[in-house]
Amino acid sequence: MIAAYHTQIKPVARFVRVGKAPFVQRADGVLVGLFPIDYLAWTENIAGRHATNMRDLPHISNVTGGEIWIEGDVSPQARAALETERWVVKSDAGRQLDL
Repeated sequence: MIAAYHTQIKPVARFVRVGKAPFVQRADGVLVGLFPIDYLAWTENIAGRHATNMRDLPHISNVTGGEIWIEGDVSPQARAALETERWVVKSDAGRQLDL
């Protein structure tokens, strides 16, 4: 997914760790999480992981925005929770990235 994003969407400048999750960061500062999962449901566990991960954002330099790319689909609750925090949520990334 990362290679496809890098060549088809925008180049990746570096890898960063957000909590325990691997993200990439573009030269324009946007963080991008690319996740090869079929369905992202907003469970208590996922909400907790997300909150923990977000505590690392102030320690990452030059962050200008964020995108979450899910290979499959995203529940309405997950989309709403992430978009409320100004994350751009892309579902069906497998198709968009020609995977």
